[in-house]
Amino acid sequence: MVLITWIGVKFIGGGHSYWLGFANGIVHCILYSYYLLTAYDSKYGQLVWLKKFITQAQLVSYWIKLY
Repeated sequence: MVLITWIGVKFIGGGHSYWLGFANGIVHCILYSYYLLTAYDSKYGQLVWLKKFITQAQLVSYWIKLY
């Protein structure tokens, strides 16, 4: 991921291409934190609002990458 971000910043004009990797990293931090919580205690797997939030964050991240 770091190499791809560096290549994007170095060779793609505009200077804002690093935001794609940054947004992707944030979504993955949220996702893996959720996995950690559910592995720690299964009651966190029952939080429907958290699952919906993670899914929406992933969809927004993919939408940002497309445009």
